[in-house]
Amino acid sequence: MSAFFSNLRLFPARDLGSNGKPTQSEIVHVSINATGSRVINTRTDRSIRIWRSTVSLTDPIVIENPHRGPVTCISWNPATETSFASVGGDGAVKLWKGSGHLEREIKLGKTAAHLVAYAPDGDVMAVVADGSISIYNVAKGYTKIAHDSRPSKINALQWTNKGHNVFATGHDDGSICFWRLDSMAIELLYTLQGHHSPVTCMCLDPRGRYLACGSREGIVSLWNTTDFTNLGVLSAVDRAISSLSASRDGAYLAVGYSEGADVKIYEYDTLTEVYNAPKSQAGKIGGEAVWFPNRTALIIVVDKGQVMSLAKKEVS
Repeated sequence: MSAFFSNLRLFPARDLGSNGKPTQSEIVHVSINATGSRVINTRTDRSIRIWRSTVSLTDPIVIENPHRGPVTCISWNPATETSFASVGGDGAVKLWKGSGHLEREIKLGKTAAHLVAYAPDGDVMAVVADGSISIYNVAKGYTKIAHDSRPSKINALQWTNKGHNVFATGHDDGSICFWRLDSMAIELLYTLQGHHSPVTCMCLDPRGRYLACGSREGIVSLWNTTDFTNLGVLSAVDRAISSLSASRDGAYLAVGYSEGADVKIYEYDTLTEVYNAPKSQAGKIGGEAVWFPNRTALIIVVDKGQVMSLAKKEVS
């Protein structure tokens, strides 16, 4: 894999605004669908951009002002290739087709949701607002079937890789909670006091071996998913962790930081740095890199958060 990183090249997406010039708004969130055929980025200008992903990023479909604020989270519906859900700090979850057509709006009342996540089997969808979690049954028309709340704000939610029975949440108080979803209830299984500052992001190894959790104090903790023991920490960069993404085999972990540090990739087995992404220092939002789920390539945000690049091995 070292040859891969030495030959890695970044191909920027040509992202133009309505004036025909490169957009200056920062990227808030990046998400890739399960087949790797579509990439979405959201921006501070409140837009959603849906890209085709083949040998490059092309043909963006732009959704203007889908929510009251910038879209903070996208979740792809596993039952389809291109349908997805979005939240943006208002009282709604919106369901979209890949064409940009709005299929449905789920009203949440005065609740301002900031996270949304379909379970891997697509049967249920979790919505997070502040410290509350609501679960919706997709097959039954997105009816609300379970709810729970914690005193500490939830900043991250991660389902396990199969089914819809277990998920984890990362909180403002530094705790990591593991939950079981029964037919009509959410049960708290276990709580890890993993960090001394807010947990900012999470990702699960695609092989299910470890859960990685990033924090505001600049530490990434790795946890065994079998017995919840700590496998190690990454603490080389004194910056808040803004994003985490594991490669398709779980061997590499991409870490995005707040202002002042480039995106870095670490080897899971040794926790050593193997790649520093050039020009990837964050703007105000935070750095981000996302591995493709089905091939050895990444999306890396560069140029102070303004440009999305496809990072892949250069073919001679």
